[in-house]
This record gives sequence, C-alpha cells and structure tokens, in this order.
Amino acid sequence: MKKIKHGFSNYFYLLNNFFKQDKVFFVFVTISCLLNPINTIIDTYLLQFVIDSISYNKGIYYILIGLLIFVGIKFLVYLFSEIIEVKIGEKRMRIVRGKLSKSIINKVSEIDTSYFDDKSFYDNYSFTVNQFVNQSHRAARLFWSTFTNVITIASLLSLISIVNPIIILISITTTIISVILSRKNSKMYFEMEEKSIFVNRKQSYINRLFYLKNYLFPLKTNNSSKILKKQFDNNVDNLVKVSNNYRGKLALNGILLSLNGILFAGGILLLLSKGVIDGYYSIGALASLFYAATNFKNNLQSFVNEIPNYSQISMYGEKIKSFFDTKSNIEKISQKETNEFCKPFDIKLNN
Repeated sequence: MKKIKHGFSNYFYLLNNFFKQDKVFFVFVTISCLLNPINTIIDTYLLQFVIDSISYNKGIYYILIGLLIFVGIKFLVYLFSEIIEVKIGEKRMRIVRGKLSKSIINKVSEIDTSYFDDKSFYDNYSFTVNQFVNQSHRAARLFWSTFTNVITIASLLSLISIVNPIIILISITTTIISVILSRKNSKMYFEMEEKSIFVNRKQSYINRLFYLKNYLFPLKTNNSSKILKKQFDNNVDNLVKVSNNYRGKLALNGILLSLNGILFAGGILLLLSKGVIDGYYSIGALASLFYAATNFKNNLQSFVNEIPNYSQISMYGEKIKSFFDTKSNIEKISQKETNEFCKPFDIKLNN
C-alpha cells in the first residue's frame, strides 16, 4: 500500500508541475473530456432513433427533424472540441512546454556549481533535461484519457444496467480475458525482441561496413566480404529461429483473442435478440445496446491498459523530483538580491 501511495505521489508531482503552468487551460481541457461521452451517448440514441422510426413508419420528415437535432448537437460538440484542441490547445501547449523547460533553467541557475562534478547528479540532470517536459505532458494526457474513459464507462454503465445488467457481466468478463491475452502477447514480443538484440547488432554492423565508402576498398581487396556475407546469412537464420520459437504461441494467442471477440459479440447479440423476441425492447434498442456494449468494453479495456502507464510515469517522476529537490547552500540567492546585484555600480582601484 505504501509503495502504491509513493508511486502515485511521484505521478502527481509531474501532473502538478504541468497544472501549475496554466491552470485555466488544464481545467478547460478536463471539461472538454466530457465531450467524448456526450458523443457516445448521442450516437447510441441516434442509432435507436433511426431504426425505430423506420420500424414504426414514422415518416421521412420525422426522421429528418430528428437527424437535424442530433447532427446539430454533434456539430456544436465537435466545434467546441476543435476550438479547445486547435485554437486554444496548440498555442497553450507550446507555452506550457516552454515554461516547463524554463523551470529546469531556473533550477540550474541556483544549483551550486560543485554538483556538476558529481557524475550521479549530472546523469540525473541530463535525464531531467531529456524527460521532464515530455513526461509531465504525458502525465496530463494520461489524466485526461483516464478521465474520459471513466466518464464514458459510467455513462454507458448506467444506460446498459437499466435494460440488462447481464450485458455488463459479459463485457467485463471478455475484457478481463482480452487484457490477459494482450499482456501475454506483449510479453512474448518483448522476449522475442530481447533475444534478437545481439543478432540485430551484428547485422547492423555488417550493413554499416557495406554501406560506408571507407570500408568498400578493403572489402573488395580481401576475403572479408565472403566471411561477412556468410555471417549475414547466419544472422538471418538465427533471427528466423528466434521467431519460430514464438510463432506458434503468438498465433494461438491471436486465435484466442479473436475467439474472445466473437464470443462477446455473439453472446450480446443472442441476449438482445431474446429480449426483442420476448417484447422487452425494440430492434432499435437492440442496435443501440449492442453499440453501447461494444463501446463499454473498448473503454473498459483502454482504462485497464492505462494502469501500467501510471507506474511507468511515476518512475520517471521519482528521478526528476530528486533533481528539483537538490539543495544549494552557496549559489541560491533571492530575487531581491539578484535585482540589487544587477543595478549599476562603481569600482574604485587604489594603488
């Protein structure tokens, strides 16, 4: 529990740094995250409206008026989203990233010079320069993405659970299976990549020898090109062997993922079809609920897949925080003292 708390503390350190640079912009983007759930709900009801209007012979003018209302709402939502993202977001984001970069400069200006002789500090400083801005921005994007997913999930959950709670159970079960299989897939790809690193490095070295002009003459005047070509073929064979070790497992995992998706779609459609046959809801409701269930599952899976990102960002946050927490005793001076020092002054030399 303490470890989790510490991890979130480091994550929120980066998020807070982003938030402090432009609080109004951060709040605006957070509010705009509500637009995605609104769009999802509109699309869900739009589908039901059109199908039921056709089924009950409501007439083309009735459908046209309904479509104009739905499209009008969607257009206003889209317009607001574009204003936030393009008109305001792009400019503000550049300003925020610039302020974050400047905060590193401000910190360096008050750090004792002696620290720069310490290798571990300098490594941490270089790490902060390379990662602070991107990871702070990434922390904000992750917050907005999670917020969007949570609101969308909550909206769809309330909509679906009123009609048939079993749909929620099927969606959660298939999502858990999908996440487990996806993680297993990622792990196998990582292992395969890891086992190929050394061979790829040797392959890269051989490629470089044949590509660079400086090495062409020696390669043409001695027997080394034949040896290198043979080594090249061996490297290809080794990469194929590594791939063969995982190909069957990856194929099986892919089949299971596809089967899981088919079972989800089949199970939901069967359940909804029975509801239509029994007269509990209309064909339009069947289509909209299937759409809602699919979106619920996708957003739930996206939310679960985002959880490891919090841990990863918190590790960056810990190193970056240690840089900004560096205490200085010599060079740190107040703004008042800096202003005093910058005023014009006279120097008098005697003898």
